Amino acid sequence: MKKILLASILFLSFQSNPAFALLRLGIEGGLSMAKIDVGPTSTTTYNNRTGLSAGALLEIGFGNWSVNGEALYIQKGAVSPGIIPTVDTTYKFDYFEIPVTLKYTFGTPIVKPFIFAGGYFGFRAKAESQVGTNTPTDLSTGYKSSDMGLTFGGGLEIAFTPATSIFANGRYDLGLTNILDSPTTTTTIKNKAVVLMVGLIFGI
Repeated sequence: MKKILLASILFLSFQSNPAFALLRLGIEGGLSMAKIDVGPTSTTTYNNRTGLSAGALLEIGFGNWSVNGEALYIQKGAVSPGIIPTVDTTYKFDYFEIPVTLKYTFGTPIVKPFIFAGGYFGFRAKAESQVGTNTPTDLSTGYKSSDMGLTFGGGLEIAFTPATSIFANGRYDLGLTNILDSPTTTTTIKNKAVVLMVGLIFGI
């Protein structure tokens, strides 16, 4: 009986006291609408490359605040349009990405809007270009093997239990690294992307 009473007290304290950390795991996936920012000047037009983004997350929560760490596979890059669509050149820069963000949640116990901001570090998984449906050309020797930048956004969480929810979020990734690996040119190429994802998160 004493063990049951002690367990109940600990459970109620955990629910009411934000000093206790709430650990949650989640899975998420969605779309990445990416583009490259070429500087200082460029005469080439670049459109969005639409790709996929998916992975897992760990959240450490303290009341309304939490720290989120994610492990994502994300497809970035851009499309340079040709005279006709069949000769568009697609630049494919895919990464294993680790975003770490600070998140603030508000609203009701069931409907919880949130905002977040932080940074990311990415390990390149692919770097290639493809003209139309031709065989892709490997670009790994001309581009850096890593990327880093800022990420920020917001979303909405719908709770089934105090620890289990479905969620949707949108974020903007702003690359800070010049991914072009060429010491003989002043040209810079940086990733940027709008990422939309949905997911499930649950307590552990």
